[in-house]
Amino acid sequence: MSRSGNGGFSMIELTVAIAMMSALTAAIYTFLGPQLKWKSRADTDNRIALLKNGLETAYRQNIVSIDGDAQARLNLGVAGIIAPVLPDGQGYCQPPAGALAPIALLLRSSPDVAIRDGYGRNFCVLVGARAVIAYNGQNLPYHPVTILSGGPNARVEAGTTFVGGQLTLAGDDIGVVVDTAGQAIAAYTRTMDVLARSAGAMQQYFGARYNADPARAPSINYFGCGAAACPPAGAAGGWDGANGLPTTCAGPVAMTTTAAGVIGLAREDVTDGYGQIIQYDNCGAGLRHPNNAAAAMQLPPFTAAAQTTLPDGTLMMQTAVGMVF
Repeated sequence: MSRSGNGGFSMIELTVAIAMMSALTAAIYTFLGPQLKWKSRADTDNRIALLKNGLETAYRQNIVSIDGDAQARLNLGVAGIIAPVLPDGQGYCQPPAGALAPIALLLRSSPDVAIRDGYGRNFCVLVGARAVIAYNGQNLPYHPVTILSGGPNARVEAGTTFVGGQLTLAGDDIGVVVDTAGQAIAAYTRTMDVLARSAGAMQQYFGARYNADPARAPSINYFGCGAAACPPAGAAGGWDGANGLPTTCAGPVAMTTTAAGVIGLAREDVTDGYGQIIQYDNCGAGLRHPNNAAAAMQLPPFTAAAQTTLPDGTLMMQTAVGMVF
């Protein structure tokens, strides 16, 4: 069949051209398809790693406000809140606009780009309510977090679950658990180290004050000052009048740079794993000191405490004992 008079193509020519293009497309896909799939998967893994790093950094920097909040969300304080991004009824991840805006400064790309996987689809970010992880006999608060991609088909499968901080993947789903439990353990470990160091320094200070006193009286509490000029002014006798640390009968006192310096520590030495300045107490009800209401607790060996709280309010304490030799 010849071409029409207006210079167009005949139906046979168009059919042949379409067939050739289809064959060429199939050949190209056969050759490049595996490479394209590999690249999408590699891009997804890389994007997950970057987002995971951003979330872990944000968690570490805001662990008190995050784990102080029992709800299923990441409360970053003044920076804002990251709410869970869950699969919809069809299994697709549909984040609200600005879902990652609170951690924009910690991402390698814009929040709208960071929320998308290598297949051009959105990630789900699952956040559990505050849970606990047992570590060295202590239950530490943390929020389980995971990042999910629906993979090539963009849908999170029904068999994919995230329970108790454990991620189970089904089908072609891709995901990773954000190490928030590890963040909680690291903060707790540093906190216990700081408390132990501070309690040890307080014990050494007690011994130094005892040895500096010509009287070296075992009945004197060298953990704090009890003279009229020392707070509180109404402290009973039995305290070290020339001491550099006040008594804390009105309540524990933050171990600020000044107080830490008295016992030979720097500010960073008395900053716990949550960024909080720890407190010291030498006049609490559970400590042995001259002002204790219980007569049996007014006798040596005197004690003091270095203390702080976990994000959920749990009190952590290390006791210093005033031993003299």
